[in-house]
Amino acid sequence: LHDHSRYDDACVAFARGAAARRRHLRYDVATDEAKLRRIEEAFGREAPAAKRRASDRQHIFIIGLPRSGTTLTERILGALPGVTSNGETDNFSNALIAAASTGRRDIFEACADADPDDVAAGYEALAAPACGAKTAIEKLPLNYLYVGAIARALPTASLVWVRRNPVDSCFAMFRTLFGEAYPFSYDFSDVARYYAAYWRLMMHWKAILPGRIVEVDYEALVAAPSKVGANLAARCGLAW
Repeated sequence: LHDHSRYDDACVAFARGAAARRRHLRYDVATDEAKLRRIEEAFGREAPAAKRRASDRQHIFIIGLPRSGTTLTERILGALPGVTSNGETDNFSNALIAAASTGRRDIFEACADADPDDVAAGYEALAAPACGAKTAIEKLPLNYLYVGAIARALPTASLVWVRRNPVDSCFAMFRTLFGEAYPFSYDFSDVARYYAAYWRLMMHWKAILPGRIVEVDYEALVAAPSKVGANLAARCGLAW
């Protein structure tokens, strides 16, 4: 229906499908809202960065909501000389959790207190590309949850945030069947509440990490890919 430009009928069909999927999920968006608030509280300020010897490899983290243009951005940067992509991996979150000593504290506080040198070493071991490329991309959208920890452990890493018009972004998620991921995307109220919580967290990262986050406007990228791509490459220290 959508491909035949019957958009009103398509929207009804999307809504029916999403509602059917939502009925099979045990999910409460309030839980995610609370988690994002706890991340903001735990990473309330910028902490000292890792002291270990800087890696010979450059890391680029492409973050943003799903369907916001992260894959397009990955393809553009990944096509440049000396750059490879690890794809969507849990490399960083696994390294962070491995370095966090929970004890009686919650996982958010434990992650905030994790030694950034240990996190960096663990991540480097997991993320080293087999091809030996000097620049590696991590393209898991949900790494926006770990921006504070990434900045501490990898002070020279590029943090690329791809943003899209909120309505377009939310509708693109709503009309996509993600399977087990992104359970908030099957209800208009859920997706709106999650987007608001996500935006608040991203504003927090910008406030405590001034100048660290490279912002990419999706609409500008698709309108002028060469111009925006060249600027993005320069910000990441890559030859265009």
